This record gives sequence, structure tokens and C-alpha cells, in this order.
Amino acid sequence: MKLKIITISALAVIITVFVLSDKPRERLASDIPQQAQTMDSPAINKLETKTNNDGDLEISVSPLDLSPKSSEWQFDFVMSTHSIELDQNMTKSVTLTTDRDNKYTPLKWEGDPPGGHHRSGILTFNPISPIPKTIELSVRGIDDMAETKFMWVTSP
Repeated sequence: MKLKIITISALAVIITVFVLSDKPRERLASDIPQQAQTMDSPAINKLETKTNNDGDLEISVSPLDLSPKSSEWQFDFVMSTHSIELDQNMTKSVTLTTDRDNKYTPLKWEGDPPGGHHRSGILTFNPISPIPKTIELSVRGIDDMAETKFMWVTSP
């Protein structure tokens, strides 16, 4: 009986030491500022989704990985309307412009084919180096709609 109590007590002490010794590591990881934890993923990776719903067309654009290490820059597009046909060639309808007024055309569109009232897909560009301070996507040629622009600040 004494051996059983000693064994249970020893196990309890070992478990307690293990649990308590693991806590400082967890706290250390959580005490590291978020900026230091994400040094390999700069703020340019976290650019917000922009939405424009002028007129009968709603377009939402989300930049994906635009980091300096990325081999391509991608933008997630979602378009929705109930009055016009979305039959544009997206590689000809969209331009990416930097704060230095350099213009880039997309390499490819991977998504819904032309037609219909709802389209989504990924528009891919070559990466831009050095990273510009701002980027602007211009969408044109959809029905009689004026050019629609989406702008992001990529560096402080």
C-alpha cells in the first residue's frame, strides 16, 4: 500500500513539473511581438479586400501573396451582376499601375470563363521589384462602366 502511495505521489510530482516547465515556453512564444513573428511575411501579404459596387456591377479584389519572395503576384477577383454579361478577357481588361506610373498587364486568368452574371478567379502578374509604395488595379471594358480602380498602400 505504501509503495502505491509513493508511486502515485511521484507520478503527480513528475506531471506537475512537466506541466509547469512547459508553461514558460508557451508564454515566451506569446510574448514575442507579432511583428517579430511575421518577419518573413511582411504587411504586403495582408492587404485588405477592396470592393466596388458602382452601378449594377459589384467587384471584390483581394491581393494574395505580394511578398518580395513571391514568384508571382496574384489577385482574387469576384464579380457579380444581374444586368450585364461578364464576357471580358480579364488579361486585357485589367492593368496594374505603381506609384512610379509603371504599368503591368496580367500573365493569366485562372477562373470562370467569359459569360454569365457571376465570375471569380485568380489574376496573376509578374512580381514587381522593388516593392512599390502603392499599387492600383484598373478594371475597364465592362459594359458601359467607367474604369474602376482599386488602390493599396504597400509600404508605410
